[in-house]
Amino acid sequence: MMLLGPDGAWVVVPSSRVAAGGSGDLAVTRDGAQTIIRGALTASHELTAAGYAGLLACGMIGAFVATDGAAASAPASSSRWEARHILAVLRSRSVTPDRGSHVLDVCAGQGRLSLHLLEAGYLLDAIDLSEEALDRLRHEAAGRGLSTRLSTFVTDAANFARPDHYAFAYCAANSLRCLGSRSRVQRHLRMVHRSLTAGGGYLVHVGLSTRPGSATWYGADGRRVDWTVEEIDTRTAETIERVRVTGADSAAAAHDLRVRVLLHGADLAAMAEAAGFTIGALWEEDFTRVAEYELKTAAGNMWVLLEK
Repeated sequence: MMLLGPDGAWVVVPSSRVAAGGSGDLAVTRDGAQTIIRGALTASHELTAAGYAGLLACGMIGAFVATDGAAASAPASSSRWEARHILAVLRSRSVTPDRGSHVLDVCAGQGRLSLHLLEAGYLLDAIDLSEEALDRLRHEAAGRGLSTRLSTFVTDAANFARPDHYAFAYCAANSLRCLGSRSRVQRHLRMVHRSLTAGGGYLVHVGLSTRPGSATWYGADGRRVDWTVEEIDTRTAETIERVRVTGADSAAAAHDLRVRVLLHGADLAAMAEAAGFTIGALWEEDFTRVAEYELKTAAGNMWVLLEK
């Protein structure tokens, strides 16, 4: 479920654990026990400060939800590696800086990939719900002398469109699954299709057919990342995932509860087709190329190129 927070930013909470009650209360179920947060919602169903604090205390909102979670949990070298492959896809489509091509970074966060494309000479628009994250991106871009090629928009990706403006767009770090519902993913794909020029491409990194389980990896800086899929709610098409980041000194660096849209390959293929896209290419997490027809049965993290 998506709720508008007291600061004007959307908050995604698990529908299976949080329910709206009478008189603006929220009921939170955790470990078999129920907690009632009084006065959590306004008459227009927006979160009050007390409601936000109560959800945070109950562990229903990530501790660094307003920052770029991907930057906090990804290995330090991953942004350079991902950017290199994204740039290779751009060049293979003859989308080059000398043509004045505009590129869109969807859910850009603090710009861990945006900065690489700006340094490569591209004109780039970065969109994200977090004004704080985009502020950091603008500050870093200014420090590197890249501001003239960067525009940022604090906006909901499901509602953002600039008709026929971009030659290419990309969405990394599984951010497509953060949009709150399948209907919002569908709307987002329509908005991107509308925003691309004829023949434009949209490169999406997305986790498909997520199952309960866990994984652990270590960043180049020594940080440990523990990722767990705690629960799947097929009724609401949500997964509840928890990410814990531990520093090299064994001190807890971050803890994030994530509610994600559950997507299967067949779902994404159908949504893309309904939005007007065709499947242009498909890669596994490490950019190993696989046949496009395998998307409908694919599992795990994939890179999907959608073409207008």
